[in-house]
Amino acid sequence: MCVALALRLPPWSGPEPPPMPSSTPEKFLMLYSRSFPIRRGKLRVVNSLWRATAGDQSTHRVATLKHGRFKMPCDLGEMLQRQFYFFGTYFLEEDILSCWEAAAKGAKLILDVGANAGIYSLAALAISPTLPSAFEPTPEIAARLHATAMLNGLDHLNVHEAAVLNKNGQAALKAFPRRTEGQRRDELHFTRTLRFWNRMCKNSMCRSVLPGSFD
Repeated sequence: MCVALALRLPPWSGPEPPPMPSSTPEKFLMLYSRSFPIRRGKLRVVNSLWRATAGDQSTHRVATLKHGRFKMPCDLGEMLQRQFYFFGTYFLEEDILSCWEAAAKGAKLILDVGANAGIYSLAALAISPTLPSAFEPTPEIAARLHATAMLNGLDHLNVHEAAVLNKNGQAALKAFPRRTEGQRRDELHFTRTLRFWNRMCKNSMCRSVLPGSFD
């Protein structure tokens, strides 16, 4: 079993500026991130230098992932998305992603529960003919995943804006938007209603593979 505890992307805050092309220093930092053989300290170097390499440009970029060369919109100001851009993968979970890819190769059903940016769904798509089903309850994050799917022409990627539980229903989802200077995190939370399912899909393959409910 491959288990990952992913960092949560910040809620979607509306239309973003168009992505900027990579600067030359940025390309060198990316080359170092993806090619230098010693892993130790790499993320620290990237986190220290990315802002200087970006200069005064917008922080919005499009990452080219190692997994299937899929494209993903990124904001370099966010650490998780910065990893996608410079490393082409989720650097902190590369071992788990390798485990996931090995499991996906022969899988009849692939479920990405708590999909977040969709890196696990994209990794599975790159290596397996089985279409993954991605479940992401936060509307803004699910919207980003839909945007990534559209960017790559992945109309067949199943993105479900729902959580997964052992029963059907609704629950309150507490979200924390990005803070501005001087604001406390506990001043910013708000709640939304989210849906949760215990049956993820209805086709014949799902019925043959999935148990009747999930714990």
